[in-house]
Amino acid sequence: MATLSERGLATLHLRKNRTSIYTRLVIPKRLRIYFNGRREVWKSLRTRDKDIASCRSLEWQASGRRLFLTMRQRGKQMTNEEIDAL
Repeated sequence: MATLSERGLATLHLRKNRTSIYTRLVIPKRLRIYFNGRREVWKSLRTRDKDIASCRSLEWQASGRRLFLTMRQRGKQMTNEEIDAL
């Protein structure tokens, strides 16, 4: 797997035998209980163009961080259905 990074904005990964660039989001330790213990989530950015991939990665990272903030603030009070909907 090759790591592609440009100006520190987003870390992108080109995985072997894949046709698109991937990004990953590390799940904070205290929130892993809501994600069946997973440590990270990988996502295909559906492109091999580094500029497009960087923009898509940043958007996805921002969405993930908003999700983590919501889970930290309200996760204990939420039902499983509400958590799944997020």
